Amino acid sequence: MTKRPRKTEPTEPQRIALPAVIDLPRACTLKAEFDAARGAPIVVAAAAVERIGGLGQQLLFSAAQSWAADGIAFAISDPSEGFTASAIALGLDFTPFVEGAKP
Repeated sequence: MTKRPRKTEPTEPQRIALPAVIDLPRACTLKAEFDAARGAPIVVAAAAVERIGGLGQQLLFSAAQSWAADGIAFAISDPSEGFTASAIALGLDFTPFVEGAKP
């Protein structure tokens, strides 16, 4: 996530719905979606996720960290069991970014 944030007026968060499987081709598409949304609050809907590969996990974690560094809201909504299991398998913890999760 190297693109600098755009200065925007406060708006409703943009929503990006994750697909069932996030493999290399889908990770490339998601990168473009995140780049287009940079500078605005975002909610990533993860309810449909069955499996995420390592590159997809890295992309999501990088986006979450980029939004945090910019001081802009980034949230993951309704993470599925597949989403959570994929993250645990790679040792990643998305809990700080999950809507309604307790720290």
